[in-house]
Amino acid sequence: MCEVDCRLACNERESISKFRVIQANLRQQDLPYFTPKEVVVHNTPDDCWVSFLGIVRDLTPLVRQYEGTREIKPILAYAGKDISHWFDTRTGDIVHRIHPVTGVRVPYTPHGPVPHVLLEVPTTEWMPLYSIPWWF
Repeated sequence: MCEVDCRLACNERESISKFRVIQANLRQQDLPYFTPKEVVVHNTPDDCWVSFLGIVRDLTPLVRQYEGTREIKPILAYAGKDISHWFDTRTGDIVHRIHPVTGVRVPYTPHGPVPHVLLEVPTTEWMPLYSIPWWF
C-alpha cells in the first residue's frame, strides 16, 4: 500500500470514529423523538425539516442562507422527507462514487448540487469548505 493510500485509510478511519462518537453523543442527549408524520408537515421553505440516519434537522436557516440558489433545490424537494439514501451509513458523510470520466472519487448528488458538498474537481468554481457541513 502506498503512502497516499495509507493516509486516505487513516483519514477514513478517523472520520468514521468521529461520526460514531457524534452519533453516540446525540443518542445520549435527551433529544425529542419525531415520527415521520410529524416531520412531513415541515415541508416548506419557511419550515424545512429533513430526517436522515435517525436524526431530524431543521434546515430552515440553511434554506434562508441559500435562498434562490440551485444548491437548495434538492433540499426543498425533499423537505419533510427522509434523505438517508444521500448518506453513507458507515461514515455519515455524503455518498461518493468514482467519476466515470476522470476516475476521481466525487460526491454523488444525483438530484443536483447541495450546500456544503464540494464540486467535482477539476472546475474553476471549486472552493474549500471552511465550516462544518450541515449534516454534522
